[in-house]
Amino acid sequence: MGFWLRRSGAAALIIAAIALFLDGQAAGLAILTALAVLALARSVCSVCYKDVLGKTVDKSRRGTATGLAGSIASGGVIVFAGLLASGLVDRFQLVVIAIMLAGAAWMLAAALFTALKEAPGATEGGKAAFAAAMENLVWLRRDAQLRRFILVRSLLTATALAPPFMIAAASGAQDILPLGALVLASALAGLLSAYVWGRFSDRSSRKVLAFAGLAGGLALTISAALSLTGLLHRSMRFRR
Repeated sequence: MGFWLRRSGAAALIIAAIALFLDGQAAGLAILTALAVLALARSVCSVCYKDVLGKTVDKSRRGTATGLAGSIASGGVIVFAGLLASGLVDRFQLVVIAIMLAGAAWMLAAALFTALKEAPGATEGGKAAFAAAMENLVWLRRDAQLRRFILVRSLLTATALAPPFMIAAASGAQDILPLGALVLASALAGLLSAYVWGRFSDRSSRKVLAFAGLAGGLALTISAALSLTGLLHRSMRFRR
């Protein structure tokens, strides 16, 4: 876990350095490369985090712990979004500083994770990760529950990808809303919902997925309908 957290932090710090010292196409390509490393490391951290959580926190409190962490993080993002939307601080400098702080936070997390005491996990039958993954693919054919879970999780990915497209649809191609507004809306949603969903998941993770999928699908359907009728774009212009 610490290894991948350090890689995430290093990638974020490299992105900030690239933004400061390079420009043009070279900066774009370098940032994309570092961002790919960051995305890979972060995805591995996400998987490892769940394993560490299971070995350090009681089952009845895992959702609460995750939700509380999400709410605290959202509070910090709200401050950042407020500064971004206010225009009081130079946007480029603010974004670079935020990326540097994120990198430092990942490095600090890596140090903290080394101090955690995990309950020992099963080690029998250890083998290479890739070989184990290939062997485990057979469970997709044998286990209908697993297939349904992976399908549901894949479909829910749309809720993470949709917000920028929703903002673009609301604003119009030539008049995109400021980045600060999107970040602020996302952070407020996380602050208001993360702890609630976390507590709810301690009672029934299955129901959380069902309600979250229903709410996300309803929001996307309404947004698409309003966009197709032109009401979404007109309402945003009226608000300005």
